[in-house]
Amino acid sequence: MTQSHTFDFLLPVWGDRHIDAFMGFVAPSLLAPGNLPALSGDDVTILFLTRRQDRDRIQFWDSFAGLSRVADIRFLDIDALMATEQRRHLLHRCYQLGFKSEERDHTGVNFILLNADVIFDQDNCLFLRKMASEGVRCLMEAVFRANALTLLGELVGRIDKEGKLCLSSRELVRFGLDHLHDSTAYSIWNESRRVNLKANRLYWRVGDQGLLARNYLMHPIMMRPATRIDFFEGPIDYAYVPLACPSPADRRIITNSDDFLRLEITHPDHDTDQFVEGRFSPGIYGPWLR
Repeated sequence: MTQSHTFDFLLPVWGDRHIDAFMGFVAPSLLAPGNLPALSGDDVTILFLTRRQDRDRIQFWDSFAGLSRVADIRFLDIDALMATEQRRHLLHRCYQLGFKSEERDHTGVNFILLNADVIFDQDNCLFLRKMASEGVRCLMEAVFRANALTLLGELVGRIDKEGKLCLSSRELVRFGLDHLHDSTAYSIWNESRRVNLKANRLYWRVGDQGLLARNYLMHPIMMRPATRIDFFEGPIDYAYVPLACPSPADRRIITNSDDFLRLEITHPDHDTDQFVEGRFSPGIYGPWLR
């Protein structure tokens, strides 16, 4: 008999642009057959961590009805957080609020940490379920960025009449390579004409087929904590992961995009203040690593 799992998808999202990105593109990717529908035998919840004023806009989308058919939907207001937290801490405090709101034993819950602007490939949830079945407590990933303004027009035509966006990992890679965000393009060591001084990952171009990445910052996409942690200081990747999953043996890093890939759709103006003219060298990039 197949083991049943509990999945809590935590989604911090607020503001029209991010809501429309999630409901218009990320939610359709989650409705692909190998994603949320593939978890039909499991206990699946999606928690929207959002402002009260944003609920109507979220529920307006047809994709909300699609999500409601394959998962239990909950809302948790973040108005008080937004009034007190600095913006750069808000995402992590939202995740913390999501963890705290789960009353069941955390050691039996697989928390999936969503972002409003990161598209899933068509079989990602099948892979997450496989990892849960193998006992992985912490699954770490690195996403790469595409230019939202040039990419989304193409993606609209790929959403089928049932509202599903079904893209293989290699199709997502191709879209990403064809629509690189500047923060990605300027992090390619062997190609870039400008330098992303604060790049937290470096890339090397491999022909026209893909990128080889060295990631200095990894994000947890799935967490099944070894113990309940309701409070942590700092970002979730730096602060929560070591507390909730202290044993490195319980962590796994995704190293092949054929296994699992998410593509971040990012506004072209994002991070433009950290680009300078020139080419990568240890002298230019080394100080940032220190």
